Amino acid sequence: MGMACHSNIKWEGVSAIDKALPFLNRVHELGQRWRSLQAHPLLPGPVKGINRIEAGAGPVIVPDHCVVEGNFTYLPGREQSLGELEAALQATMHEDPWLAQHPPQLEWIHHVRPFVTEPTGPWPQMVASSASEVLGVPAGRGVSRLTERHHRCVAPEPDIRRPVPDASQAGGQWRWRPSGPV
Repeated sequence: MGMACHSNIKWEGVSAIDKALPFLNRVHELGQRWRSLQAHPLLPGPVKGINRIEAGAGPVIVPDHCVVEGNFTYLPGREQSLGELEAALQATMHEDPWLAQHPPQLEWIHHVRPFVTEPTGPWPQMVASSASEVLGVPAGRGVSRLTERHHRCVAPEPDIRRPVPDASQAGGQWRWRPSGPV
């Protein structure tokens, strides 16, 4: 996505990091907007993270590649968040002639959609009844579940599933990378 050269003659090259910065700024702005617009009574707000950047061949070389990886979570019913992240990439490419000719890719590494299971449905009712029978106590208040890896008994209460940012199986992980081989 860039063009390497010695940094003392950087005008001869194109910094892939510089080309990634407008996208990174847009991702940051999206995270702030999502936090202000998305709310849920049982879950924390959405989370956006730019967690890994790999670029260039050394400290005196203008980087010809920049791979950015991140993770974000969003709330049930906010699937348009995926399109908003892709639109941020399209807007970045539209504003930069170099990127328009050397388009980066947005690659979804892993994605799990959040969802809500109604407490009156057959599954929550069966789990509540079984838990009550096994534990010898009446079914109590339910708990939200964040991932399949965090198991708890669920009594009649909405079952909310949303990937957590630090789980190895978390959803919404993405990668911005050059369109050609790195």
